[in-house]
Amino acid sequence: MFSSDDRGFGRWLTSSNLDKDIHPGDQQAAMWAAADEAAFEETRRLHPRVRTVRGLHAKWKEAQRPEPKEAPVYEEPTEAERHTLR
Repeated sequence: MFSSDDRGFGRWLTSSNLDKDIHPGDQQAAMWAAADEAAFEETRRLHPRVRTVRGLHAKWKEAQRPEPKEAPVYEEPTEAERHTLR
């Protein structure tokens, strides 16, 4: 594919945008998409306007987040209980 000199390879890296550092979020999203193709396709179906793998990964993570727990409701102590607490 490339001659023995490194110039051709370097030009190919630059033209493919592979000469840049990859953002960790992009790397994680790509790994998620490759490892869980069914979830990737389902997320893409549910969010057709999202255009990047990183955006789809963010939508998937958002859906995986557990629902917040409801705050407990405590009863007010009765007058008799208040005297025993002192």
